Amino acid sequence: MEAVILDRVQEYLDDCVGEMTSPGKPSFDYTRREWRVPVLARTTKAIFPVGEFTLDEEGNFLSVPDRRQMTRLLRAQVAQTASLVLAEREELETSGFHVVAA
Repeated sequence: MEAVILDRVQEYLDDCVGEMTSPGKPSFDYTRREWRVPVLARTTKAIFPVGEFTLDEEGNFLSVPDRRQMTRLLRAQVAQTASLVLAEREELETSGFHVVAA
């Protein structure tokens, strides 16, 4: 059933969100009798979790993350993620970068 869940979530993401997202590893919550599938977004910096789907035991969607909310969360995470840049300190400072280590 896990493969069916992955396929359904991937199809939804392809049709409604975009190709830079993918489902994470599904997990089944035996207490609530539902599948939980994280949504991952790929960027040039990293892969970030940006939302979560829930599906019932038969694979019907119970909740779907909002695209705008996922976009806001992704932008916030990217902005807070440090980048490793190999360059001269002076070049970075003149370009407006905050140099943490040199």
